[in-house]
Amino acid sequence: MKNNLIAAVLVFGFASSAMAAPASSDTGKVTINAHVSSSVSLSFDSMTSGVTGGPANGKLDHTIDFKDVAATTAATSLKTEDVVMRLRSNTPYVLQAVASVTSDGGASGANALGLDDIGFGITDVGNTSANLVDTTTDHTTDATTYKYDPSSADVSTGEVAFTHTLQDLQAAAVDVAQGGRISKGGNVKSDNNYITVTTRYSILPQFFEPTTSDFVAVVNFTLASNP
Repeated sequence: MKNNLIAAVLVFGFASSAMAAPASSDTGKVTINAHVSSSVSLSFDSMTSGVTGGPANGKLDHTIDFKDVAATTAATSLKTEDVVMRLRSNTPYVLQAVASVTSDGGASGANALGLDDIGFGITDVGNTSANLVDTTTDHTTDATTYKYDPSSADVSTGEVAFTHTLQDLQAAAVDVAQGGRISKGGNVKSDNNYITVTTRYSILPQFFEPTTSDFVAVVNFTLASNP
């Protein structure tokens, strides 16, 4: 009986010693690097019926067709169209615009249609999206100069004097809006991280010098970081 007990104790002690032996191991690591640069996005949002172009959130490349702007007995009021754009940024921004005439339509006299005959202004800045850094301001801290509705101009005399026209944007790129960081998440496909800027264009039909082809003016917008 004594021998059997000793044998059992020895066997148990050997098994415990084997279980306590340290396991073999090794270590390694994965390091993740990334950085965030200043980023802005300018895209199209919506338009009025006289504007053609691509879909919402697509590239801003749209055309306003005022058609015939000769004075007639039926054309005594302003023609007005809106183009609304979307602005996103993770940094303070500035929106600049520069206007140019790419075709005078074959009319270049003193009474030819020109940039100074097309009223321009920013009529609204929408900031109701959920993922905005700040929804308490209109994000255009220095855009008061171009916060103007050209469709409100007086035309009762058959003439018009716009406060701002595309002529104001001709010499060089002009800051038409700027503000602080806009977006706080999402990307260019998100539908809740942008502000909208409504640009308005107006023209009064008059006895301009006749053209032989379309008069064409282009307004190029640039959205840039503004640290």
